[in-house]
Amino acid sequence: MIRLANYFKLLFSFLKDRGVLNFFLLGFCILIMYKGYDQMKYYLIILLLASLAVQYIFLLRKSYVFYLLRFGLITALLFEIFFGYLNKKNAVIEPTTITDNWYIKDSVLGWKFNRNQTNIKSILVNGNDTIYNVSYSSDSVGRRIDIEDSNVNVKTKHAIFLGCSYTFGLGLNNDATFPSLFQQKEGEYQSYNYGFSGYGPHQVALLFSQGADVINKRTVHQDSGFALYSYMADHPTRVYGGSSYIPWGGTSPDVYIENDQLLIKQRSKFRNRVINLFNISATLKYFDVQYYYPNTENFAKRFADIINYSANQYWENFPAGNFYVGLYPQIQNEYTWLKYLNKKIKVIEVPLPPDYLKNSAAYLIDPVYDPHPTKKMNDFYIDYITKNMKNN
Repeated sequence: MIRLANYFKLLFSFLKDRGVLNFFLLGFCILIMYKGYDQMKYYLIILLLASLAVQYIFLLRKSYVFYLLRFGLITALLFEIFFGYLNKKNAVIEPTTITDNWYIKDSVLGWKFNRNQTNIKSILVNGNDTIYNVSYSSDSVGRRIDIEDSNVNVKTKHAIFLGCSYTFGLGLNNDATFPSLFQQKEGEYQSYNYGFSGYGPHQVALLFSQGADVINKRTVHQDSGFALYSYMADHPTRVYGGSSYIPWGGTSPDVYIENDQLLIKQRSKFRNRVINLFNISATLKYFDVQYYYPNTENFAKRFADIINYSANQYWENFPAGNFYVGLYPQIQNEYTWLKYLNKKIKVIEVPLPPDYLKNSAAYLIDPVYDPHPTKKMNDFYIDYITKNMKNN
């Protein structure tokens, strides 16, 4: 008891000697918190107060390590305040999406399109302006469908479309997606739209196996036809788990191909938390510092192997079919991975429309708020794809 009493006597003396510093730091932290919630600032303040608490508990009167640590934390805090102000000053107000019951959580894929939905309303508004007001429908497998199509039973060939929100047709009505447009133009084909918002080739591979198993002879009723995976520039980041993807795609699996077998790993929670720091830091956001996929041969091969796996699974079900990779028209692309693709896979690089740069508003839902393709862009894409298929 005597030792404990002496300890508290020393602690109170320690606190008294640093009363001005304590008052200043406490007031500084309260002022910052009063200015509004900011997750990164709160983390820095907690670390700052924790460093003081540890030094006081151990009665460390002089510690250059703690002084340097607090100097770094306070400097980082000031940077966050300054660049947070600049970010807010230059911020573009994000539009609001109103969509009910269109996707559900999935233990294999992370998320998927809800099944058996008819004309789910999806609305994107910016203030008083409506960017789009469309409907989504799905079948019993969770594929997007055009409910106006009434000739399903007379189709002799399949057209399996694989990809992300571009394939799904985010922001477009059921009949304006490029799988639907293809079916409207090519009457002998039945289109199957397996694309969904946020998907990458890792989820495409899972559609063939490992629990999802929704692309097979039971769900696709025509023996002959083709599959088309549509690539866009963000897909490598989705496979790797970059900082622009993890905040909303972190529940997706980490997929690898080893010895032609699909391996599924859960993304590291620690790594996800570290990556999330990139997104909550005002300083990093101001300088657009992001955690990208590595531009290495190993990753390029990993990415291509996932597509090769999907192609091989497709051919196991439909030996006479063709597997295509469509390179969706974009200003920036990276194609190192193409050299590792199975040579049986046919690649079609679609250029930008000739008037795209002068008339981008006709090809994008909204160049500022939602750069997903319009029906006009989808028409251009699928027409180019179709012509190449017929000429080869």
